Amino acid sequence: MVTLISKKKVTVSKTKMVATTTPATIHINQVFRLIRDIANAFGAYIPPRKGFGFMVRNGLKTNIAVWCPSYDAGTPWTNILTNGGKTLIEKKNTNLSLSDFQKHIQKDPNYDVNIKRMVFLKVNKKFYFIGFFQVDVIDFTNRTVSFKKVDVPAFSVTIKKKTVHVTVEEETIETTLLVQP
Repeated sequence: MVTLISKKKVTVSKTKMVATTTPATIHINQVFRLIRDIANAFGAYIPPRKGFGFMVRNGLKTNIAVWCPSYDAGTPWTNILTNGGKTLIEKKNTNLSLSDFQKHIQKDPNYDVNIKRMVFLKVNKKFYFIGFFQVDVIDFTNRTVSFKKVDVPAFSVTIKKKTVHVTVEEETIETTLLVQP
């Protein structure tokens, strides 16, 4: 069972828009069926068969990424949501030596502490938006990476030559996702 304590409402308003265009909203626990749907909704490039990609502006990647970690069994990663949904811990399901883990972290630019990750947690083959996270602690002894939930009050994304301004508002509500073993 996964329990999320806070609910965020993300309001999307478009600048330079036609009068018939209406703003869209994304909520904590809003469900997406495919990673492709998430990438298209936010103008991100996520390589095929990957769960991580950057939002792109003017052909360049930004410091905001879309990350789709899986809570389901049978994946190469174990992801644990703790601390009332404020901490996400990632561990690869292979026995990496300490030096191999260090090399992996050092070579992979996706573990930059300046990257804000828009996280969609996969539970029972569906992706739930759970908020924005950043690298908090890299534990070399246990070979884990902890991400902490962060406030992202606003950011802009360009999708198909239209600028989308996303504002994040938070309200407190308790929600529980039931995870089937």
